[in-house]
Amino acid sequence: MKSQNKPTMKKYIIGIFALSLFAFTGIQAQTADEIIKKHIDAHGGEAAWGKIDNMKITGLFTSFSEVYDFTEIITADGKFYSEHHLGQHPVTEGTNGEVIWRFDPWLSQSPIPANPAEAHTIIQKSEFCTPFYKYKERGFSVSYEGKEKMDGKEVFKLVLDRGNGITENWYLDTKTYLEYYAEGQWLDFGYPSPAEYFFEDFRKVGDIIIPFYYERMFGIRHRVTEIEEVEFNVEVEEKIFELPKSKEIQKLGFLVGDWNVAVQALSRRGGFVTTDSTTSVITYTPNKNLLTEDITYAVGATVNRINSWTYHDESQQYRVASFNDYYSVMNMFQGDFAGDSLVVSNEKIRYSEEQPQRSTRFVYKNITDNGFLVELHLSMDGGKTWITRQKFTYTRQD
Repeated sequence: MKSQNKPTMKKYIIGIFALSLFAFTGIQAQTADEIIKKHIDAHGGEAAWGKIDNMKITGLFTSFSEVYDFTEIITADGKFYSEHHLGQHPVTEGTNGEVIWRFDPWLSQSPIPANPAEAHTIIQKSEFCTPFYKYKERGFSVSYEGKEKMDGKEVFKLVLDRGNGITENWYLDTKTYLEYYAEGQWLDFGYPSPAEYFFEDFRKVGDIIIPFYYERMFGIRHRVTEIEEVEFNVEVEEKIFELPKSKEIQKLGFLVGDWNVAVQALSRRGGFVTTDSTTSVITYTPNKNLLTEDITYAVGATVNRINSWTYHDESQQYRVASFNDYYSVMNMFQGDFAGDSLVVSNEKIRYSEEQPQRSTRFVYKNITDNGFLVELHLSMDGGKTWITRQKFTYTRQD
């Protein structure tokens, strides 16, 4: 009988151990979820946050010992826009949920797509409520690491895994379930930097509770955000979330549109004759400070040109790259506005040490809301004298 009972008892003990391990694991997982639920409840609860489409937050932001006003707009569907200063430099940044961008004069002279470190920081700023709000829907995972003592305060430690290789340690007050301290990644001149976050002065606004004061410390940097006002469900133009065009590229806005184009060429008798009537579409390239055009026309031979307009910050000149398929060649032109006209030429552009005598110039003139004129000029003496050879009259289509 004894020999028969031993394996039965062993199985019983193993079964009890397995059930205990399963129960312990379940409690740990449940504990993390319970803490997060109470954390969201402490901020007002999912029902209250579910009534908010967007928030406009204004206040004071301190960086490099300079204090300036700041404005943030955060939407429930992940869009974000911010105006603040880093030192004395105004910075704007945002995301439309797809493209994340920044305009930081410390690093660039025009708005550009954010690099991975910048994007990670902007995503953190765009988070509704806290990063634990609907975290599973965003592909995050959380583990509960137990209780700790911090500054004499008992805190829950939660490890947030964002699913992109970046984890954060969050410490929640065991009495209030509100965030007290966090360790994560922030941004320092375009590069990722380990950071500490501190949260204080929680206030109720409507049905939700948020910290009105928080600090971020990374490296030798120290940032302070002091909220003064929070507004809910304000009217917002969706355009502000998109990567903006630089002010120089905006000056070329007169080019954008669907056009009817009348083409004229200089005849042998010295007058201009119409050689073609064609169409053109000039567009902003999405998420880039670039305009493009693909136009085909006849001036004796059929010519296809693919034109691109950009702006070069260092030279403070507009640049036009023009591919001419008649010669299968790409030509570059450079220039700026002269009065009300944009003038670009290749007279100072060199592809070799030899200085060519033949130069080409494009003049965009007679600019109105409904159209403009482009003149193609040629010079055979290195730009000393110019002859108008072709004219392109653009008229906006209805």
